Amino acid sequence: MFLPKPLFIAVTSFILAISAITAHAQQDLKVAYVNIQSIVKSSPQRAEAEKKFKEEFVGRSEEINKMQSEITALRDKYSREALTMSVEERTKFEKDFLAKQRKLKWEVSVFEEDQKLREKAMFNKINTDVFKAIQKLSQDGKYDLVLTEGVIFRSQRMDITDEVLEILKKEAKK
Repeated sequence: MFLPKPLFIAVTSFILAISAITAHAQQDLKVAYVNIQSIVKSSPQRAEAEKKFKEEFVGRSEEINKMQSEITALRDKYSREALTMSVEERTKFEKDFLAKQRKLKWEVSVFEEDQKLREKAMFNKINTDVFKAIQKLSQDGKYDLVLTEGVIFRSQRMDITDEVLEILKKEAKK
């Protein structure tokens, strides 16, 4: 019998936590929970990265919109004037129109690929910052176990999400 992935992760996390508790029964076990998605969503690093991302791509986006408008205007012009054009004019117009469409398609493709690559790099950097903050807090707070996704229940006193977010905010101000 196979368990769905989220349930498998939850059961595995629970078993690991119980194992850790049993192994350290004579000692005080310090366990915490972190909501990584909440941290990433609320971090100043993400806000700054999104701002830079928009600034980086706004010019190219406007250029692509301009090209799309030009093609739409040419298509409208062709619809209106195609019957009055000579065969040579119509052939030249169609050739130029097709070349502009190809160029636009190429520019859009390159633009989207560049955006995806930049977004991936941006999130990798943010995730690295988040994990460094979690590690710092875990070491400074002398936690034995820090859990994240897959936890079925946790008390609010175990949640260190806000503390990690505070570390990220301090790092962002530097």
